[in-house]
Amino acid sequence: MRIPEFYKKFCFHDSLLKDIDYDDYAKFLTLKIDFCFWAQDWYDSKEFPETGLILVNFFDVSDFISEDRILKSDSIDGIELLGDNDLLIKVYDRDYFEMHIHAKSVEVEMLSE
Repeated sequence: MRIPEFYKKFCFHDSLLKDIDYDDYAKFLTLKIDFCFWAQDWYDSKEFPETGLILVNFFDVSDFISEDRILKSDSIDGIELLGDNDLLIKVYDRDYFEMHIHAKSVEVEMLSE
């Protein structure tokens, strides 16, 4: 899906960023997130757990800027759409840091528990 569609469909506030895997050569970025399904407009308790692990895969990444950090269940504070292919993800643990992602498309994959 395109970045603006992703931005409109998913709310990441209070979800936990567990891992970042960026391959500059392949232009591929994966975020592993303990996702708050319950916070989504489309949430159905019969279909989804309250929380669960997902992978957010970004394709054709031309820019990824982030602090080099060790993640310890950092909480996603919010996401801003900066343009058709640009996202700013704000993350908080004991302090804030930001990730800027410029990508052509993104897909979300639910992981089995």
